[in-house]
Amino acid sequence: MIGNALEFYDFTIYGFFVAILSPLFFPATDPLTSLISGFGVFALGFLTRPLGAIFFGHIGDKYGRRKALSLTIIWMALPTVVIGLLPTYQQIGIFAPLLLTLCRVVQGFSAGGEYNGAGIFVIEHSPADRRGFLGGLLTSSGSMGALLASGIGMFFTLPFMPAWGWRIPFLLGGVIAVVGLYLRQQIDESPEFKQTYLQKKSNTLPLFSIFKENKGSFFCTVGIGAMATVPFYIVLAYMNPMLLTQGKVVASSMMLINALMSVICIISLPLMGGLADRVGHSKVMMYAALLLTISAYPFFWVFEHGSVFLIVLFQAFIMILTEAYTGPSNAFMYQLFHTSQRYTGVALGYTLGLALFGGTTPYISANLVKYFNSPYMPAFYLMIIGLLGFMGAVWGKKRAYRDVKVGDALLSS
Repeated sequence: MIGNALEFYDFTIYGFFVAILSPLFFPATDPLTSLISGFGVFALGFLTRPLGAIFFGHIGDKYGRRKALSLTIIWMALPTVVIGLLPTYQQIGIFAPLLLTLCRVVQGFSAGGEYNGAGIFVIEHSPADRRGFLGGLLTSSGSMGALLASGIGMFFTLPFMPAWGWRIPFLLGGVIAVVGLYLRQQIDESPEFKQTYLQKKSNTLPLFSIFKENKGSFFCTVGIGAMATVPFYIVLAYMNPMLLTQGKVVASSMMLINALMSVICIISLPLMGGLADRVGHSKVMMYAALLLTISAYPFFWVFEHGSVFLIVLFQAFIMILTEAYTGPSNAFMYQLFHTSQRYTGVALGYTLGLALFGGTTPYISANLVKYFNSPYMPAFYLMIIGLLGFMGAVWGKKRAYRDVKVGDALLSS
């Protein structure tokens, strides 16, 4: 879990600094255009995640979860350090945004194998009646990494810091990744993987077997990936940078709000996962998705007309609903695939939902506002995602009861 927190720090630090990096690497006369360019690179880091999910998922399903998770942290650390060393547009011109984009591509590739692989690893070690809580705790560790990024980012955006102070958090990311790599090397392999690996070594690629046997489960995880991430990035990567761009808050205040949202996630995720262990994973996820759908339009009305305090209060409510959905999701998705294809199936489906919907959220939201000239358009996007998440939970519940038996049969054969 500590390794997961450290890797989330490396990946999310860009999101917290996007409003500062945009004019340095994408200068434009219109601040909104510059910010949209920064959001575009932010989105690109997510679009490459599915490729990483296929690559690291194959390693995880064929050669072991531990080997795949050790590789992801190396691939994440290197581009993070490079970002901290990059010259700006003023210094090297067009090469600055190109190199920044390349770094985000590599970061996204690595992240595609990280979160879901770690989630599978934890759930495969967990007792059945604690999977929701422990899966939520694993996701919470990612929020701890985001909180660390926000806290360090808040410090390095204070008025007395030098103009180049934003570079230090990226360089620190490389240092702490060494700690994460050491921790990854100390963990034992998943017992379920060991059993399956020893009993049956299939020559079929996990990716091919998923689309042959479990297409329904795969598309279910796409919907879950969208619902679990879009509201999160609307708050942290769209709304809060917009508050800064509009002059409603200063950079250090934006970082403080991000830190508060991360604390709410850290607390909510294991609590909601534990609740789901008692009342049912799918039930908690369905109610959370419906409540978020209903709340979407009022949320954006408050963002447009409310005070900063009221906006932050509503953001906290949306984050709790999001984590009520996300907390049980690791345990829920675990049931959809058997061991020999689980890493690839969960990682690819979830990251595809994240790439198509979650990571593109700031970019899509800003362009919806610009194209329709209405600040409320992202609310309708959020409603669609809420309904997609609801359908994923309903459909997944039907798939889970069938596929759990398949998985158990394979493990006992």
